Amino acid sequence: MDPSIKPFPFNLKVLFISDNLGIFIFRKDLRLHDNLGLIELSKKYCIKSHNGVLRKNGSPYWEHPLRVGDMVSDFVDDEDLIVSSYIHDVLEHGNGTEKEISEIFNEKILSIVKERSEEHTSE
Repeated sequence: MDPSIKPFPFNLKVLFISDNLGIFIFRKDLRLHDNLGLIELSKKYCIKSHNGVLRKNGSPYWEHPLRVGDMVSDFVDDEDLIVSSYIHDVLEHGNGTEKEISEIFNEKILSIVKERSEEHTSE
């Protein structure tokens, strides 16, 4: 282990995400979620953020952004664009926040998501 990394729970900055996929702990300071991969993480965050939200046809809302993300990933290799496509509606139609997106992902992804959102609440 890198000696510059402080042992848990020193300087702990934790976000707990709990959904039907399990409980995930993300620590930005240690970036432990990197081993999951940002693309897989964005899929899980999308489902968590849209949990309980339904489309007009009664299907789970998260199905739409997952389809969009899958299509985008077929055409581009840019990880930030792919991640942004999976979470593009979390501010507008889900319960995701700008702070979470910034802390879990990065400012570039947050900027892309904000550009694609028709309306969102800033923190």
